[in-house]
Formats: sequence, C-alpha cells, structure tokens
Amino acid sequence: MMLEARNLACMKGERLLFRNLNLHIQAGGLLRVLGPNGAGKTSLLRILCSLAVPEAGQVLWNGQDIHARAGREIFAPAVLYLGHAPMINGLLTPLENLQLLCAADAQPADADICAAALRDGAGSGAGAAVPRALCWSAPPRGAGTAARQSRRLRAKRASAPAVGAG
Repeated sequence: MMLEARNLACMKGERLLFRNLNLHIQAGGLLRVLGPNGAGKTSLLRILCSLAVPEAGQVLWNGQDIHARAGREIFAPAVLYLGHAPMINGLLTPLENLQLLCAADAQPADADICAAALRDGAGSGAGAAVPRALCWSAPPRGAGTAARQSRRLRAKRASAPAVGAG
C-alpha cells in the first residue's frame, strides 16, 4: 500500500499555502508535518484524506487517484481522519458519543460492542475495524483536557468492531 502526492498545491482564499509538494508514504510509513500556524498542515492532511481537493496536483492510493470515483471507492474504507476539532457532544455519555461516531462512519455498533471497546481499550476486539491509513491533525499546543478526551474517544471508535465482526 502506498500513498503518493504529486505536485500538490493548496490555496486558502487568495493565499497560496504550498505548491509543487510531492511525497511517497509506504505501508507502515510515517509522515510528520511541521510548520507555523497557517502554513497549511491541516489543509495538507485534509487533501491527503480526500476531505479537500487540491488546487493542483493529485493524490494517489496504490496508483489510483483518490478524487476520481474509482479511487474514492478503494480509498474511503481504508482511511480515517482524526482532526483537532472536538467531535464530542458534552450532553451525551462516552458510550453514546462512541455509538454516534461509529454510525457517522457507516460502522454502526450496538451498545455492547461500544461498551467493550471503551472498557477494554483500543484494538482489543476480535475483528476490530482499524483503518489502514490514518490522517491525524493534532490539537494546538496548550489544548486542554477536552481535546485529549476527544482524541481518546475517537481512537476507541476506530478500534470498535463493525456489527457482525469477529
């Protein structure tokens, strides 16, 4: 498995964030993206996860353009984007939040499956539906407890087995 970017460019409004960006990430590889606020780190991750379209260039997953229909069908089930914006509803319990996040990702999970994932930790369930590609945008420095809890719950969601798995 390989994720490849060719000559990517990204605009934010009238501002060019980056251009001629190329990268290759093999299965098991890791890419660390560093830069000051506003440099385009999150925009790059969103493009690499097909949540945004580049101004120029293309993103390939095993040679398929992820923005083309055929590429989306192959790529979408294999990727999970964990952004830094909180996705936890403070009015819901952790169990209810996890069920909601699973359903939003077309992985409906009943209360028993979600409770087991929360109790036993990430990756504990047989047949856990863990994505093969992970795009994670870390919260800004100084982010508090809510951001850490949000990341933890989303990690649990990633490890919750799909209904009928295992």
